[in-house]
Amino acid sequence: MGRRSAPRERRRRGGPLAGMLLLLLVGTSIVAVVGVGLTMGIVHLVQEARGGPAPETPRLSKIEDSAGTGADEDGAGVAQPSVEAPGPEELQAWADERMQQWLAAEGVSSVEGFSCPFDLIRSWDSPDAGLLALHIDADTGGGAPATCPGTEAEVDLEGIASEAMATLGPDAPDLDMVVAMTLDGDSLATYTRQDLESAG
Repeated sequence: MGRRSAPRERRRRGGPLAGMLLLLLVGTSIVAVVGVGLTMGIVHLVQEARGGPAPETPRLSKIEDSAGTGADEDGAGVAQPSVEAPGPEELQAWADERMQQWLAAEGVSSVEGFSCPFDLIRSWDSPDAGLLALHIDADTGGGAPATCPGTEAEVDLEGIASEAMATLGPDAPDLDMVVAMTLDGDSLATYTRQDLESAG
């Protein structure tokens, strides 16, 4: 009888730790791809609401670094323009300019000079570039919609938003959307530049 050789043990390289690292890398890649998809979906909805073109889907092969340059498939550097989003103070200043423009167009010095329901505007701001938000005192203590004095007509939020866009839009090309909302934020109406152009 010949010598029986002992069976060789085949050891896996890296063991369970390597397997866990591989799973972690694959999982991270999947999460990154899903995250890009969700972000593009949100951007698409905003662009669609504003009447603009849908943004192109980004190429995953292009990686931007902190200096604002990217590398395409060939590895060549591609300069990326850096556009800083306006800060809260700039956005508020822009909203104030739009309101001053509206007051001047109506020949009044404050919202108290507006006729009802426009005199129910209590404040305004700009949550995003091109968006003017008007906060309307359109709630009564009992929760019923507010009405103009001496009338039974309810305050029309869409009417306020559309009037603001119709007055401001022609001379303010940077105005994309007006939102009129109640002070508690429970009710709102929007009117976009696209709505204005469609109505005209």
